[in-house]
Amino acid sequence: MLNMIKNAIPRKALSFCAAGLLFGASSLSATAGDFVFDMVNTGAIPIDVQVTVSQWDNETIRFTLDQNNPNAFGDLRGLLFHVNENVINLNDLDISFVSAVQNMTGDAKTFDITPTFNLNGSSMTGLSNYDIAVEFGHNGIGGGDDIKSITFDLATTVIGGSLDLDTFFPANMEQFMAVRATSAFDGNDREGSSKLTNCCGTTVPEPSSMAGLMVLAFGGLLWRRKFSA
Repeated sequence: MLNMIKNAIPRKALSFCAAGLLFGASSLSATAGDFVFDMVNTGAIPIDVQVTVSQWDNETIRFTLDQNNPNAFGDLRGLLFHVNENVINLNDLDISFVSAVQNMTGDAKTFDITPTFNLNGSSMTGLSNYDIAVEFGHNGIGGGDDIKSITFDLATTVIGGSLDLDTFFPANMEQFMAVRATSAFDGNDREGSSKLTNCCGTTVPEPSSMAGLMVLAFGGLLWRRKFSA
């Protein structure tokens, strides 16, 4: 059955408009592949940002922010998101920086940045009331960085504990995450700023039923599911 599902779903973005997709195979869970969110612009200058959330190991979830459109980009400044607080204690989480790539229009450069990690009601310039805010780099390209993509890990600090996608995603996926960018390109210069979010309401089952059934219902949100070979 799993092979049938894998063959039926192409390895590209699937667009759903107020539709629900049901996975009934018990072997399918959130850890079977990556979740890729194509973010929706809510700010003044539209840019293209894709956020991948993946299971890295039993204790770690990895986030990667990417920009691949040379005509719609900015300097990435932060990611904000919610977690399932009914299962996960925010105080038991920690973050580690993996890598960042500088310069959308020039030579790529990997450099070190230590993100600022905030819990409980975090906010970032017009984006607020998220459980977690991860801020990286400096405000504007004049600050010395121009982040095209960045990767960081969210992990549990509980000895012997686990952190997985089955329990990570909140039950209410509406406005689950948001991205902040500065020095956004408007076609002429880089004086703009951008805010993006995943759109609309998406409801997933409680963690106890995630492994058996996943319900993805959303309008206009591009969600890509990549399965392991």
